[in-house]
Amino acid sequence: MNPDKLWTKDFILLGLANLFMSIGFYFLMPTLPIYVVDKLQANKGEVGYVLAAYTLSALIIRPFTGYVIDRAGRKWIFIISFLLFAGTLGLYPLASTFMLLIFLRFFHGFLWGMTGTSGATLIVDVIPPARRGQGIGIYGLSMTIAMAVGPVLALIIMGKDHYNLMFFSSMFVALAGFMILIFVRYPPFESKNKDSFNIRNILETKTIPMALIQLLFGATYGGVVSFITLYAKEIGIQQASPFFFIFAAGIFISRLWSGKIFDRRGPQYLVIGGIFLLIIGFFILALVKNIGGYYSSAFFIGLGTGIMMPTLMAMANNVVDKTRRGAANATVITAFDLGIGLGSILLGFLSERITLGYTYLSCTLILAVAFLYFIWKGYSFYEKHLIKG
Repeated sequence: MNPDKLWTKDFILLGLANLFMSIGFYFLMPTLPIYVVDKLQANKGEVGYVLAAYTLSALIIRPFTGYVIDRAGRKWIFIISFLLFAGTLGLYPLASTFMLLIFLRFFHGFLWGMTGTSGATLIVDVIPPARRGQGIGIYGLSMTIAMAVGPVLALIIMGKDHYNLMFFSSMFVALAGFMILIFVRYPPFESKNKDSFNIRNILETKTIPMALIQLLFGATYGGVVSFITLYAKEIGIQQASPFFFIFAAGIFISRLWSGKIFDRRGPQYLVIGGIFLLIIGFFILALVKNIGGYYSSAFFIGLGTGIMMPTLMAMANNVVDKTRRGAANATVITAFDLGIGLGSILLGFLSERITLGYTYLSCTLILAVAFLYFIWKGYSFYEKHLIKG
């Protein structure tokens, strides 16, 4: 067997399982803000708190998940958390008050954090090192496709007020992904990591520069997923669902080639280009308040997102030994979750005071900070700690 073969049965099955789980996850992205505002009578600021509760619990659990999977293996944590995540989607009809929804989102975030961290580490174990950039990018396309399909299906199923039907549909889609896991042959795991449990060992310090950039990027991403459907209403656009489709198309296109560039030339120009594409997208979103600006911004933001997420993940895995991949992935994904949570709260706060348009304009400043940090510190740190092979 070719040791550099990427398209193995297990790689394909894990990608398909992640696709179905992610579709279930993205059912809630455009619909939950509407549910919170229309059904629970909350305001836009409270929408931010609902989404922040989810990301807060995910970022709390990820470092601990990384520590455990580096010692006990990835398989069973991934399988059990996947099943519980899918089942919890069916509990949303019971969340009939704002506080119940906050508690449910907090619990669901724990499961998302465990599933995402163990799955991201498991797929790196399956991908040949020489194809890591490309493999992570292709695996991430399952999230991208879900991002295009999930919101559209959810809005169609929900209609005007069929919230329960939408929630149960998301659960059944995610459970279909769980069934695929039965056919995966998981790679053998033997832990040689005997580090004691402490804060330095549950987080990977070598990935901090990548994590900081991921945090800043995550804050702007949180603004998109949290408020883009409400922004459509604010500027008079009736159909928000095409935004997610175009956004996903941008991610899909950039991931087709960005991973190959990473494996051949490294991350320097990818990160720089990704940040600039995001800045262009947010400028258009904030200033061109018509249907053309709304949809074209989705494409630019999608292109930038498709570059940034797999590139930063591959960078993190390239500076650590395989016994620290769990901690490395947990650190970077935790930073992304923290960014989404902080971004949801901050942008929700700003939107109540300066409108969503100016709020999205502020995202360009956040991205400018990420760009300056990468030029000043991030890339040189990566080059210094890069592990060959």
